[in-house]
Amino acid sequence: MTVFSYTNNTGESENLSTSRIQETAVCFRAHAVKSGMRLTPDDRVREKDAATLLGLQPTSLKEKRLDQTGPRSYRHGVGDGRSRFSYKLADLAEWLERTREDGYFVD
Repeated sequence: MTVFSYTNNTGESENLSTSRIQETAVCFRAHAVKSGMRLTPDDRVREKDAATLLGLQPTSLKEKRLDQTGPRSYRHGVGDGRSRFSYKLADLAEWLERTREDGYFVD
């Protein structure tokens, strides 16, 4: 099992196991399928659906993307200078688990 070290909101170093991240990603995938969200072959969802999975408003997730405090995102050009963003379920799960504090989501 791989363990990631990170610094929590109180400045203390903590370990985050890949199994916990994987369990969260599995839950996200099950919810996405049950809710009829479109998944790419590499398990990416659009920004609106990612926000739903995280319990955020789409505008909140967009703000987190813009100020680089959110989960890793993928940009896709759709022509005319416009872009769409998608998120891998594993990246959403890792970000969510890193931002939890005593079992509560920290926004």
